[in-house]
Amino acid sequence: MLIFLAILGGIFLLFVLAVVVGRLYEKYTLGPRSFKGGLKPLEIALFKELETRLTNGGGEVVSHQLRNINQGTRSYFNKRYLLELYGNSSYMQLLFTRKDSFKLATLSFVFASEKYNVEFKAYDGSIVEMTVKPSCKKILWTNKPVITKFRLANDPMEALDLKVIPDSRTIT
Repeated sequence: MLIFLAILGGIFLLFVLAVVVGRLYEKYTLGPRSFKGGLKPLEIALFKELETRLTNGGGEVVSHQLRNINQGTRSYFNKRYLLELYGNSSYMQLLFTRKDSFKLATLSFVFASEKYNVEFKAYDGSIVEMTVKPSCKKILWTNKPVITKFRLANDPMEALDLKVIPDSRTIT
């Protein structure tokens, strides 16, 4: 009976250890991580490329917004990397003309013979998200991506005249 309890206790301890190790692995390798302060070199290089490719004053807006980024969230996944940006009140002084949620641009780059795709999104006049596929976690400290393709999805300085059109089927 004593041997049975010892084996059962050992199995329980192994189970607890496996759960703790799994939680630590998840916490320190995957999932969102908040940051305060500056961007990493690869992020800066990609945003600088976006800044140089935008026209009609969009590059100046990107430059101003990036200078005022003070916090955000980095999410590391197996197949993608997500950077969400938040700013302070001075961040809102210079905004894109377009205020809806839209995909701003996509670009492709190569580093160490691996191809990466980047998608920039904007919301309410500012850049809010950058997604890189596949995950670029291992190369975030490099600043020399070779840009192979750039495509502007939507012009951020375009003034959209969005109006609510009432549905004719609505009973008033």
